[in-house]
Amino acid sequence: MLTLDLKKYTRWQAFISHLAISFIIFLILLAIIVFAWFPGPLIHVGGWQGIKIVAGIDLVLGPLLTLIVFNPNKKSLRMDLSIIALFQVSALCYGSWIIHNERPYIISLSHEGVTTITKKEAIAGKINLEQLIGKAPYRVVIDLPKDPELIKTAAFTTSFFQEHSMDYRQDLYLNFPATNDNLPYKELFPQNPNRKCSPITITSKHGDIEACIDLESGALH
Repeated sequence: MLTLDLKKYTRWQAFISHLAISFIIFLILLAIIVFAWFPGPLIHVGGWQGIKIVAGIDLVLGPLLTLIVFNPNKKSLRMDLSIIALFQVSALCYGSWIIHNERPYIISLSHEGVTTITKKEAIAGKINLEQLIGKAPYRVVIDLPKDPELIKTAAFTTSFFQEHSMDYRQDLYLNFPATNDNLPYKELFPQNPNRKCSPITITSKHGDIEACIDLESGALH
């Protein structure tokens, strides 16, 4: 827009042009959020909040500022639009950085279902990220006893002495899919014959949702 003759544009034409460019950028970021950072049902554990942040900055804030300041006879118009563009890009980069850090970084399966852990939570829980195998989101199984009473005892001990859940016990991590055949409490997750996966609850700081997990690959549906 800044290389064109801005005097040929009305305020609303400038707004629509800015909105169209912003919408293309929004679609790109939307695809990254939906397919890379929060795939499948994980969109419900922080993904929608991320989409709202991007939409607010990209589709509302930037074009609205253009609508407010645009005046084809204004001498400082190019400078004003450059500042708006710089502000919008900076805000988008910062918002995208926040969303990226809040994405599910570790997906752990235990007797209670699936728990998502963000990178920030993993660091706070003293999980050694360099020891995780594969790429984020890392899918792990918590290696627990088969006896339900022993599981309760282990969970209580971890909570009491280490002040966090079993999902942060990196010493108990098994990786999908190589070790899932030996999952000691696999019978706790009966398979849904219609969907070929096991119904589970996904727990996160954004709330709990019902989903389905493929115990062979760790894929969520």
